[in-house]
Amino acid sequence: MRLQNLNTRNKLLLSSLIIIGITLLIYFLSAKQEMRMSPLGQPTNLPNHPIYSQYIYTQNDTTINIGFQPLYLPTGIIFEVIKRDRILQNVLKRLGKKIAYFPYIKGADINFFLKQKELVAGVGGDMPALSASSEFDIIIPVILQKGNVSIVSSQPMLTNDMKGKRIAYPFGSISHYFLLDQLHDAGIKDNEVTLIPMDVRFMADALHNNKIDLFSAWEPIVASALKQYPKFFMTYRRISTGYLYFSRKFAVNNPKAVNHILAAVIRAFTWMKKDRRNLLLACQWNLTEMEKLTGGKDILDTEEIADLALKDILGYNSKFSIVINENDTQINSPLHQEFRFLKGLNKVPASSRWDKVSKSFNRNLILKIFKQPKKYNLNKFDYDTAFKEH
Repeated sequence: MRLQNLNTRNKLLLSSLIIIGITLLIYFLSAKQEMRMSPLGQPTNLPNHPIYSQYIYTQNDTTINIGFQPLYLPTGIIFEVIKRDRILQNVLKRLGKKIAYFPYIKGADINFFLKQKELVAGVGGDMPALSASSEFDIIIPVILQKGNVSIVSSQPMLTNDMKGKRIAYPFGSISHYFLLDQLHDAGIKDNEVTLIPMDVRFMADALHNNKIDLFSAWEPIVASALKQYPKFFMTYRRISTGYLYFSRKFAVNNPKAVNHILAAVIRAFTWMKKDRRNLLLACQWNLTEMEKLTGGKDILDTEEIADLALKDILGYNSKFSIVINENDTQINSPLHQEFRFLKGLNKVPASSRWDKVSKSFNRNLILKIFKQPKKYNLNKFDYDTAFKEH
């Protein structure tokens, strides 16, 4: 009798375990389906993102939808100035156009909506720019960032120490490429580390709470993390570049609008370099946008953000620092090497070719604007300091 009761209990226990196992399997499969991936590994459910799902994209001949990154210095600062440029607003109004600005967390997200034709222009680092030019037809006329991306850890470590570690990264970003490149140089395979795609907003806390061992990110994410958690270490760092790019179809059909947007970029740089008070005001605008996007108060103040911007492209003396160098698109240039590396890892389509990608970079557009300062009002400044988005 006792043996029969034991067998009954074992059967019940086994049945319960089977039910739990089936439940977990169904949950895993449904979760996997929910986060299904495109061929390049980019999640395809971004339209349901808690922030992006609130966006309304007006699709008509008058609205220019542009994606920018408040959390990507100094591009976020530059766009806060462009938003308030009355000269740009007035000339676009005469052309029957207006700009709608949409903030995103990283360049890969912008690329997704560019590919969906919800946006006609966006900002991205070198990896997003190369990915976009490999996947669809864009024009890249200007550099907006020449700064650093970094890997941050909770303790000092050498490259080989990354083996076996949990490393967070923002998928499809300049920091994603930097991380892959570091692992490759160290001879560490993907299966020898745990790579965790993560929103940059959550990385510092994840590292502090021992949920990860390292993370790869850009400024001001890194500076914020180091200030919030002074015991963190900047383990590795490298130079990166960022760009503003347009869909080729839009640029070809709207050359005047593109020219005047590029003129606004030049004015923004000039205005911020003229007086630190202008830069600080722009940083305050950017800080407000950052906090709106993250839903929390940023640990950096405007002075610290301004100093970070001056360590980047805003600190360059030449006004032509935003012009793409001809050598940047040559065979064996850093961009070409990055493209080959990404292609080897299947991070850009196997069918993509450097001759097509390199032709996406067009320095002549911005040079044409520089040559006509009066026509494009490059030395006049009129900013709406009370600007509010509708």
